[in-house]
Amino acid sequence: MRTTLLSQDVINQAVMHLLAYREATDPERYRATVIAQWCRSHPDNQRAWQRVDDINARLQPLRGQPVKALAQSLDAPGLSRRDLLRGGGALMLVAAVGSLAVQRQPWQRWQADARTGSAETFSLRLDNGTEVLLNARTTVHQEVYQGRLRLWLLEGEALLTSHRFPTRDGNAMPLEVITREAVITPIGTRFSVKQQSGQTRVAVHQGEVKVSGEPSAFHLQAGEAAVLQADGYRLEPVVAGEDAWRNGLIVANRMPLGHFVARLNHYHAGLIQCAPAVAALEVSGTYPLDRLDEVLAALHATLPLEVQRIGRIWIRLSERAASA
Repeated sequence: MRTTLLSQDVINQAVMHLLAYREATDPERYRATVIAQWCRSHPDNQRAWQRVDDINARLQPLRGQPVKALAQSLDAPGLSRRDLLRGGGALMLVAAVGSLAVQRQPWQRWQADARTGSAETFSLRLDNGTEVLLNARTTVHQEVYQGRLRLWLLEGEALLTSHRFPTRDGNAMPLEVITREAVITPIGTRFSVKQQSGQTRVAVHQGEVKVSGEPSAFHLQAGEAAVLQADGYRLEPVVAGEDAWRNGLIVANRMPLGHFVARLNHYHAGLIQCAPAVAALEVSGTYPLDRLDEVLAALHATLPLEVQRIGRIWIRLSERAASA
């Protein structure tokens, strides 16, 4: 029986839990509460923690590493998760469990032309002049195939501004954006594509795109979006401000706190956890992605929340206790 392989993101979270556990004032309480809850939330989390905990117990060089210094470095701005895990015991631990983080298609990692980690975006220009902005935790690969430029979105989200640029022989080189669920062909436009677990979301901000998926092909105009899955698709409107991340912002209009926190986690080197009791609280406003403390302070001031910091890399939002 073939074992399902773990993602690098799950492994990194397990490593961060280990760092927080090792610097906690009461490590066993931290293990019994925070880590136990994280493990219960998904079977992959449980498997990753068991693996990391086992390797940590057997890797003597990890002992005595300056964990607090490493954990404090996670607050440094502009660093990706990949950079934050370089050095000391964390690097050794990630290397030891790295064999778990193989994608379904191993070529996805080593063929990738560009990849972003947490809290970073990256802009590039494709061979036909298309401008691409990669959101956090995004991996893409480009290739030319039979006169067409293909951009494979392997994970994450990309915002594209396409043009018609001639190739060396004077012919236009059409662009195809390929995900697991669809092929998107722009028609002079600005649009975003997000690859999520089991689905692709396409949103058109300007112009028009052609989307080829199951069971048929269709066109999207400016202001329209589609979510595609293996068994079909649904149409929905573009949400105002959903591409605000390109300007370093999250724009929320009665957004559930659980959804807001999930988006915020893409730009935070550690992990922000939202308790189920407060996940449905509504968030509205415009929030800067690079000033986490200000965002948390605003949430605490406007919602009945307690903001708990565990170590330097773990934040938990829970229900505020009623005053006596």
